Amino acid sequence: MALSTETQSKVVEIFGMRYPLQVGVDEVEMIEEISKFVDTEMRKYSNLKTTEGVAKIAVLAALNITSELFKERNKNQTLEDLIETKTKEILDLPSEF
Repeated sequence: MALSTETQSKVVEIFGMRYPLQVGVDEVEMIEEISKFVDTEMRKYSNLKTTEGVAKIAVLAALNITSELFKERNKNQTLEDLIETKTKEILDLPSEF
């Protein structure tokens, strides 16, 4: 089943700012979840007293989110490698099993 190419306007709020977005109709829930996640990550750093303000908070949140992404990618790659190794082992078993 192909994803819909239909879009709709969606306004999300992150760290007190509203962002109008154009999203696929089948992506509305996901963009809401992502927006809430980004907002939560930024609020983790909101207690920092910084002269750079929101920009620094956004960068710190982005670094944290990206770190989580890379960790998950590494886990995924490790699992894919394990599956490939085990599949080869199974395929190399003698045929009398």
